[in-house]
Amino acid sequence: MAVQGNRGFRNKRPKRGLIQFTEWKQEAINQLIQDDELTKLLAYNTKDWKSKPSLTEEERYNLVDKHIYSYRYVDEIAEEKQSYISMSLNYFAPQEGYRQFSEKFVMGYFYFYIMVDRGVRHTPFGDRADLITARVYDIFQESRLFGIGELEMKTQGEIWLDKGMYGGYHLGFQIIEFK
Repeated sequence: MAVQGNRGFRNKRPKRGLIQFTEWKQEAINQLIQDDELTKLLAYNTKDWKSKPSLTEEERYNLVDKHIYSYRYVDEIAEEKQSYISMSLNYFAPQEGYRQFSEKFVMGYFYFYIMVDRGVRHTPFGDRADLITARVYDIFQESRLFGIGELEMKTQGEIWLDKGMYGGYHLGFQIIEFK
């Protein structure tokens, strides 16, 4: 009689930590496409984006893999002027507090990358990259979407790509989760 060991029991543990990356990204995309102002900023590259009609549910879902990516890399920069949001999960490690590492918790970052073509950045309502960044911050800051507790923005910086044709920001929200 063969002994099967722990096989079959592994999946009985609750989903925690790194196992949830795909679910967290899917939830982030759902949150992004539900925001009316954000979806207009992404879909309408004109200065009058605010007065344009709200996107239908189908149009919102069509933003995925065209303007919103579940990974950092944007497949190809479009010939027409566009705005993009991509994301990544990074630097997950045992949580450290007062130089002691936790046996039960991990801490890491959920990064959002906002990239906007220079040709569509200026709007009467402000810089499009700033406006998109503000919407992403508003959606996720202090939310309880991922991990335990509230998300907290811990890092932000400016980014430029494609020889300066695309610029924007990255936002890093700290996540604490069970191992």
